[in-house]
Amino acid sequence: MAVIRRVLLVAHTHHDVGYTNSPRIVDDQHRRIVAEVLRLCAADRRPDAERFRWTFEVARPVLRFLATADASDVERLRRLVAEGRVAVTGGYLNMTQLPSDAEFGAAYDAVGLLRAAGLPVRSQQHGDVNGIAWGTVEAMRRAGMSRLVMALNPDHGRAPYEQPTGFWWEGQAGARVFVWLSTHYGVGEQWGIVDGDVAAAEGHIAAFVERLEAREDYPYDIAVVHAANDNRWPTPLFLDVVRHW
Repeated sequence: MAVIRRVLLVAHTHHDVGYTNSPRIVDDQHRRIVAEVLRLCAADRRPDAERFRWTFEVARPVLRFLATADASDVERLRRLVAEGRVAVTGGYLNMTQLPSDAEFGAAYDAVGLLRAAGLPVRSQQHGDVNGIAWGTVEAMRRAGMSRLVMALNPDHGRAPYEQPTGFWWEGQAGARVFVWLSTHYGVGEQWGIVDGDVAAAEGHIAAFVERLEAREDYPYDIAVVHAANDNRWPTPLFLDVVRHW
């Protein structure tokens, strides 16, 4: 059993193509979300430990933003990433198990465009889709990524281990990536975190930490909690929970 020393709150929007709206509308919405994150970061003047931070769950919205943004907005994004206030991940979308090798190549080649814009990418985040192709491991390593965060939906399939936990995933050719098998990202809304419901969030997070500390198979001193849901417009309300905690 471990003692939890830190709780890492990951604020992001789950990119769900077609679930809440048509893909055409969702695609443009997520491109605009990038600009809104830049605006929220610029508007937040609080001390660094309390400031707005954000993770882009998938790469496609950032790539679309870079394709149309002016040089000053690209530099703002680059600076926020360098400061650790914004994180850009390398998975093109939350993919199924079906991509071919050619599709893998096209998706992970896009990581080079992010790096060319000065955005370091080390991790991939994958949410809700229960399963990801075995070829992901080698494709990630070829693209210079070694960490995969899987926020699986427990209602649509069975996880290989109890969520959350970590493990090394070895691909067909022997390459490995470290996988954080996280809780479903939707707990961020269910627990009141996304909307800044401090009392509800405190109770749920405290109970979550207590369960982790009671597990014999959880050796980590860190808990990861998501503040997200499907195609949600970003808001800073979750910071009320951070300050209270």
